[in-house]
Amino acid sequence: MDHPKRITGILFAALVLLLAGLLFLGEHAPARSQGPTPAFQAIASISSNAGSANVRSGPSLDAAIIGNLQNDTQVYILDLNPTDGWYRVRIPDGQEGWIFGQLLRILPTPTPEPPTATPTQTATPTPIPATPTPTATLQGKGAQSHLERARTFIGQRAFAPALADLDAALGLDPSLDDARLSRALVYLWMGDEDAALADLENAPDSARLHSLLAILYARRGYPDLALAEAEMALAQADPGLNLDAVDPLVQYGYGEALAAQGDYARAAEVYARAVEGDPTNGEYHLAHGVALAQQFRENEATAALERGALYAPGDPLTHVRIGKALTHMNAPDKAIPYFNQALILDPQSFDAYLGRGDAHYSLGWYADALADYEAARSLDPDSALPSLAMGRIYADPNFEEGTFRDRYLTAIQYFDEAIRLDPQSGEALFWRGMAHEGLGNYDQALDDYFQATQRDPEATLTYFDAIFTEDNSNDDALFYRALSYTNLERYDESIADWTELIRRYPDDFAAYTNRGVAYAWKEMHELAIADYTRAIELGGDSSAIPWNNRGAEYHETEREQEALSDLNRALRINPDYALAYLNRAYVHIALENTDAAFDDLASAIDHDPALADAFFQRAVLFSEQGQYSAAIQDLDSAIALDPQDADFYYERALLFHQMKDDTRACADIRIAGALGNADIPRQPAAWEASCTG
Repeated sequence: MDHPKRITGILFAALVLLLAGLLFLGEHAPARSQGPTPAFQAIASISSNAGSANVRSGPSLDAAIIGNLQNDTQVYILDLNPTDGWYRVRIPDGQEGWIFGQLLRILPTPTPEPPTATPTQTATPTPIPATPTPTATLQGKGAQSHLERARTFIGQRAFAPALADLDAALGLDPSLDDARLSRALVYLWMGDEDAALADLENAPDSARLHSLLAILYARRGYPDLALAEAEMALAQADPGLNLDAVDPLVQYGYGEALAAQGDYARAAEVYARAVEGDPTNGEYHLAHGVALAQQFRENEATAALERGALYAPGDPLTHVRIGKALTHMNAPDKAIPYFNQALILDPQSFDAYLGRGDAHYSLGWYADALADYEAARSLDPDSALPSLAMGRIYADPNFEEGTFRDRYLTAIQYFDEAIRLDPQSGEALFWRGMAHEGLGNYDQALDDYFQATQRDPEATLTYFDAIFTEDNSNDDALFYRALSYTNLERYDESIADWTELIRRYPDDFAAYTNRGVAYAWKEMHELAIADYTRAIELGGDSSAIPWNNRGAEYHETEREQEALSDLNRALRINPDYALAYLNRAYVHIALENTDAAFDDLASAIDHDPALADAFFQRAVLFSEQGQYSAAIQDLDSAIALDPQDADFYYERALLFHQMKDDTRACADIRIAGALGNADIPRQPAAWEASCTG
């Protein structure tokens, strides 16, 4: 099914309300200061023999005391040139004041690029104590000794020495599967998924193997596959599913799969069991803390995160994760010192600059945020995230630099860059639409909003629901919320919103067409046909969409001649309409017009090379004609376009079996089963049953 679009030009009025309530998707931001804020020049911590230091309103002991900070509290120095020995600072609550220089210890401030010259400073930075280098003693000289020491390093997230020991262990004993699996885990935590997969492919079947596959799938964005692998790991580790007795790594993998599903409450419980099983593993504490933070359980989360830092003090990513979790829990002032520590450990940390920029932005410290985002952008020019973040600042009405028009033009430039780097970024499309609407570019705004709901409906639902909640008379917010519900397969909520729009606008062509789409997905075919018919009455030949959609419904109800007539009409209106070619191919197949079906499938692919279903359906036709190689090639293309569709894997498995390649056939059967939505017979053939054992 396809959707028409709409806009009335009133969404932009809700932008201030939206920004007041949302900073990041799904998070509530604290109140932010108004107007530009000066960027800091250095970071310092309180270091007083008295244990604390006063913050004064001016550079004098006669000035009023506006705060008192305990030792080790971090502050921002706004000017490195002191006035009579006093430094102008910004303290964690956002106030600006003065602290006497002898009560401060200036920390080294990292930069993304090595400085070309050493700046002149009146105060010499005092280095902070170096983080202890992770250590572990090698007991003996064999492969097992290297493996045991590597496990100690892994618990400390000290990946380089861990890899050295694991390589040594496998060099001494290539059959040591525990070392291979441990190395795969290290690669996963380092973000090198290809290296991890290479080790996993050479490991025998075990509960730990399935746990690591669960972690891999969770990181690659396949939550259903991750959960299936995690459940297989649990079943192998303890068929009785006594979770308290299971290997901590298996528990951790199960937690990762649950977190990928968004089930943070259960994930936190499982991570807690992993911690009990291996209390010295910093990663398990961190994962537990992050899951608690997602539930805004601040005290428990902070305690778990700090334990993670205790066991992995030298890992910059540990401090980044803690900072991000604190920012998520609306504690950006507490998050900033962790990002600072990450940057001291790794001055080239993209994640630390990006995370600190988010914390600065949530406090309203715009100049600091922009500086951090620019640093992140220079470190990773291929990432869309810094550009998206910078565009969001320029689109924020609270940011008061330059003229309104200039700010929005600058924001659009950053959003353009983000979309170029990540064409699937629904968030960048949404914000660009807001900026275009603010400038009066309504056609461009319409297209951006529509594309955003297609590419990232969950993100856009968050935004449009927030706007509609603040102003339930906002028709555009209602429209795009309904469209987001449809794309998230929440059809009852979608139908309710479309019905409300039709109540408000009884002749709204788009609302009837889109409600028909929701009815069609619920297999309420006659209601869908009635809505498409009403849309055609209202729109005539102005759009091919209702003709295509009604033709598809006629096909679903086996009224093939009516379907063919509607689809022909759709293609006369729009000869480039790939989906109409695909739907007409289905009709030709039902009418046994195979050659015509092949022609329409080729046209569908020519007009939209990303239409996975067209490749799949052509593969089925090739298979029926015994052209197995051509069918495999089309199925490979379909899977590359949509790796989450179980039917694609199942059909390819059948072809591999026909070609007597049961190794690859079984691999596809297992993937199809893990995805869980394939059209697999209730009584599978014997060879299929043997694949899943």
